[in-house]
Amino acid sequence: MDEKQKFPNSKYSFDVTKADKIFDMLLKDKQISLGDYHKIPTFEQRKGKRYCKFHNIFGHWTNSCLCLRDMVQKAIDEGRLKFEEKPMKVDIDPFHIQANYIKPMQIMMMGASI
Repeated sequence: MDEKQKFPNSKYSFDVTKADKIFDMLLKDKQISLGDYHKIPTFEQRKGKRYCKFHNIFGHWTNSCLCLRDMVQKAIDEGRLKFEEKPMKVDIDPFHIQANYIKPMQIMMMGASI
């Protein structure tokens, strides 16, 4: 079951599947801070287990954390958090390459009977 099926009425203006990475980015940039009691287990300790970095509990994934999603969305709505939009490369010709082409060969196709 994907995220839209689980939470059909929830509207977020960011990619909720990246909530884990958003949390890491906010923590690294010191936009959020953790209390002294909040120690994120190592990857090996979390491997294969549902763990929420925001709540510091095993039980649900950080990407599924509605509290984190709501906090991020509120910060976006209030203008305190913005994500840089990267330009898409659809306006350039991906085949615009300087190359020397040779004339294609003509191949004679003949029927074969077996």
